[in-house]
Amino acid sequence: MQTLGQDRSLKRSRKSRERKQESATPGGGQLLAQLPEVLIPAINAWKEIARKRPGPRHKALSHIKALRVELMAPLALRVVLDALSGAREFGKIALEIGGVIEDELAFQAFRRSCPGHWKGALDRSSDFTGYREKRKHIMFAMTKWGFDREPWSLEERASVGTVLLELIHENCGILEITLVRQGKKTVNHVRATEETLEWLEHSNLRAAQLSPMYLPFLEGPLDWIGPMSGGYHSTNVFASSVVKTSDRGYIRELESADMGGVYRAMNLLQRTKWKINPVIFEVYSHLWESGYTIAGLPVSEPEPVPAKPADIETNPEALKAWKIAARRVHDANYRHCSDRLRCSRLHWVCERYQDEIFWFCHQLDWRGRAYPVSYYLQPQGPDLVKALLLFGEGKPVGDELGRSWHAIHGANCWGLDKKPFEERIAWVTDNEAMLRKIAEDPLAYRKWEEADKPWQFLAWCCDWVDVLDDPEHISCLVVHQDATQSGIQIYSLLLRDEVGAEATNCVPTEVPSDLYGIVADRLSVLLVTDKSAGVLAASKWLDFGIDRSLCKRPVMTRVYNATKHSAAKYVQDWVEERCKVTGLKPPAVDGTNTYWYLAERLWDAMAEAIAATGVAQDWLGAAAGKFVACQLPVNWVTPMGLPVTHSYSRWSSRQVKTAIGDKFRKVSVRAPSNELDHRRMVSALAPNYIHSLDAAAMMLTVNKAEEAGITSLTCNHDSFATLAADSQALAEATRRAYVELFSQDLLGDFRDQLQRQLPEGIELPPLPAYGSLDVGLVQQSLYFFS
Repeated sequence: MQTLGQDRSLKRSRKSRERKQESATPGGGQLLAQLPEVLIPAINAWKEIARKRPGPRHKALSHIKALRVELMAPLALRVVLDALSGAREFGKIALEIGGVIEDELAFQAFRRSCPGHWKGALDRSSDFTGYREKRKHIMFAMTKWGFDREPWSLEERASVGTVLLELIHENCGILEITLVRQGKKTVNHVRATEETLEWLEHSNLRAAQLSPMYLPFLEGPLDWIGPMSGGYHSTNVFASSVVKTSDRGYIRELESADMGGVYRAMNLLQRTKWKINPVIFEVYSHLWESGYTIAGLPVSEPEPVPAKPADIETNPEALKAWKIAARRVHDANYRHCSDRLRCSRLHWVCERYQDEIFWFCHQLDWRGRAYPVSYYLQPQGPDLVKALLLFGEGKPVGDELGRSWHAIHGANCWGLDKKPFEERIAWVTDNEAMLRKIAEDPLAYRKWEEADKPWQFLAWCCDWVDVLDDPEHISCLVVHQDATQSGIQIYSLLLRDEVGAEATNCVPTEVPSDLYGIVADRLSVLLVTDKSAGVLAASKWLDFGIDRSLCKRPVMTRVYNATKHSAAKYVQDWVEERCKVTGLKPPAVDGTNTYWYLAERLWDAMAEAIAATGVAQDWLGAAAGKFVACQLPVNWVTPMGLPVTHSYSRWSSRQVKTAIGDKFRKVSVRAPSNELDHRRMVSALAPNYIHSLDAAAMMLTVNKAEEAGITSLTCNHDSFATLAADSQALAEATRRAYVELFSQDLLGDFRDQLQRQLPEGIELPPLPAYGSLDVGLVQQSLYFFS
């Protein structure tokens, strides 16, 4: 792992140098972060001198004064660092620096004068990395929308660039200027000093040595027995704690914490054996190597750019059409590049492990959520990655309950997860002929592509047919059970809220509740009311059509303190996708879109459907505000004994953004101040507290599953999975865990923990009123996790 990671890191650095992007290497990035602190005072000092003394260089003063020095310094340094990959002419580097400063001033002017068009251009450029790519798209937008700017002369660019390049040479100590004979003339060249090159080489090698490529284990991970004892066998590869953190004080706190239940859950997850699903790997390999773009696979090779038309020199329309087509191909290839790389690396790992039994090391984030420590292949991955994994040990499906859970999982993967269990099982029975055709030859009969989770559906389909043909078939399939919007489930159980509990299947129901559908229905009622009151936008949205998919992302994120602005963005995304499918046009009133109106009414519908959630979030925000006023972090211990610290400090350094979104961090002075960040402290407490509770519920579920004899288990926050034969036992363990956990007054205990940390005389607000929900009803709910 260490060698692979080192090779990968050095290869990236080599490619960056070949592309003349030294600033993208670890060493170059470190210089780009640190050197602005040296260059900024030098630029300011030069400006003071230039104001008082006339001179040929000082004609650059007006342009240099126009841009904030905190932004100018890293922009100029990036150009210089990228030039260090080889010796280059002083004049050319100076012109490039001047051009970058000119661009930045133009971008800022475009943003001020055309904010709407600017935002559209910025959204488009955000799909790309690298200055040149982003610049191309911004410039295109400026031309398209007729933004006029007076370009600088070559003399102006050279003047600005020369000043900044000389200041870098005089103050930063990373380059030297030498005279080079070119034919009959002598030219100044800029190159890195020998010391700089040696430092960069050492820095990049050091970074490579600290960047192992984490892979699955070929023998079981060590059990966690303490915060620094467990997981990897060698600290040369992975020297970290059970909780991913760099806070040594927090690690010392963990050493004295009672975390037996935490370690027990982590160790069961780590002891679970895994193997590659040979059928899925074979299908994946064939489709990937053959260049098919189905079931979410990206194209394996870049799309060729269309050939230039024969009359391109004389036909302006043909030239314009070709440029548009070529630009579309270039953009698509750029976007798909990372997807191709990810698929290629996934295939490489699977090929390496296809005949092995392996394990995954697990680590917690600071709220207690568990994550496998592995690149590319791990059980919390997307659909294809999950389908490529089987448990390393299996069992026959067994009795009727095992067969039912197996069938339910297949129907869920197809997209029937909101139907009653009987309908899901009946769908599987009714479609046996289709399932057999898929399992017999998934490459020839690709009906499985239509599933919501096509790869997991294909994996299930093949295993299901094996079960049909042989009741004693050893099934290793990973069978999932998912929560119904776990954040709102937790809020409902905390506050004993009957409305939220019923909407999220915390209580027994004849059919599974659909929270997104409930919100969509409520939204439609509000729109009908507005239509009756003469609101034209309401009428247009009703004609456009409202469905549950509109509500999914806003409801999912609302529970984690999302805003109306994010809801409006999700509304816009939903509209654009629906327009692509239906050919409709977005509703507009007086030529303007009505996304914000719909987002506000959707917000109102959510407030009615999940009222208790909003009340609890408001209380948590108010509690955080008390701590910020006292400049104190918020500390609590989860029900499983894990200490959690919620603290967001303001930092003394700044993050400078250029107009096109490139970021520069001056990490040499980046240190926490003594002041807490009020906005983040208040907005983040609610989601962090809820995440700590879903983590505790996961751990308790895992421990109860172990008591029930389950040895193959995986969890992804609010989704648990085991073998079909053990699925009923897991379902019962999940419900027992949640009832045991939430029968306690967790919110009251949380308030008591917080109150003890505040100075005398500072009182937290009273807790929200509780409802009358009987938490024990969770054990009778079929659809709580399904």
